[in-house]
This record gives sequence, C-alpha cells and structure tokens, in this order.
Amino acid sequence: MDFRQRISTAARIVLGKDTPGKEEIGATGTAIFGSVLSDSVEYLNDLKGSKGYTMYDKMRRSDGQVKGALLACELPFHSAFWDIQPGTQDKQGNYIADAIRENLFENMTITWEDVLHHILLMLPFGCMVMEKVWELDGGTWVWRKWAPRLPNTITEWHIDDTGGLDYVRQQALKRYWYLAMSVRAATTWA
Repeated sequence: MDFRQRISTAARIVLGKDTPGKEEIGATGTAIFGSVLSDSVEYLNDLKGSKGYTMYDKMRRSDGQVKGALLACELPFHSAFWDIQPGTQDKQGNYIADAIRENLFENMTITWEDVLHHILLMLPFGCMVMEKVWELDGGTWVWRKWAPRLPNTITEWHIDDTGGLDYVRQQALKRYWYLAMSVRAATTWA
C-alpha cells in the first residue's frame, strides 16, 4: 500500500466517510486585527510593530551571538546542492524539470544564492515575501526574477475566508503608495 492509499484509509477510519472534507475546521491562532498582526503577544515595547524590524536588524548585524546562531541555521542551506527532480520519470517530466532548473538556477536576473539569502531573512524577521516577476521568452512565460520585498515594508497581511493568506500590502518607495500583492504573485515564507 503506497502513501496515498494509507492516508486515504486513515481518513476513512478517522472520519467515518470515504472522502475527507476539503475545508479547514481550525484556525492558526495568529492574532490579526484589521489586517495587521497584533502586538498583543509581544511584551517588549522595543520589539512591537515596525520597531521590532529595526531591533532585529540591529541585533543580527551587531550581536555576535545572534549572528552566530543565524549562521548556524543558514549555512546548511547555502552549502546544500540544489536541484529540481522530475515529478514523473518520462520525457515530459524530465523536460519540465530541466526547464525549471535552467530558469531558476541559471536564467533569472537575480542569482539563486541571492534568492536563498533573501528567503533566509525569514529567520531573523519572522517572514519574507518575494514577488514573482515574469517575462515572455520565445513564447514561454518564465521567471525573470523573484524580487525581494523586505519584511519591514510589509504593513498588512490579508487573510481569506478559509484562513489562508490572500494578499499582503506593502508600503514602498515606489511612488510612495501602498502596493497590494496577491498570494499568486508572491512567494511567502514565515
């Protein structure tokens, strides 16, 4: 019995029906009021709201113990061999894996090492958002880059009716506007 069959069997036993429900029953418990993460869980005033991002940045740059702890977490990711494996072992699966590998590791305007560096900013800041920027290349849509959207510029987290992330709002220097990025346009790590 493969993994999917075992999960299906377990769901029938636990739920007493053939198909599990697709909707979520619980919630994350993250306190979000008016699309803003609540400060109520943080008891240190220096770490509340946007002041927290400033303090985390100061700590990661100037405190040797913090910097060492972050490096201990980050270095295994930087030293790992990254690859894309085909989902199926046929010509189409290999073609898709090769295309993604080439796009992600060789053809973006931001290097994979830089993408990884920005993704790992989720460790000191608690989250990281990157916007997927596309371009048309010979009739195929490919990633031009995954553009970093620094954590201190994300001002709101909008949640959909199922409790999943719908979009984030960013305050950036681009025309001094608040910019909304849907979850389909961005990759998020938290």
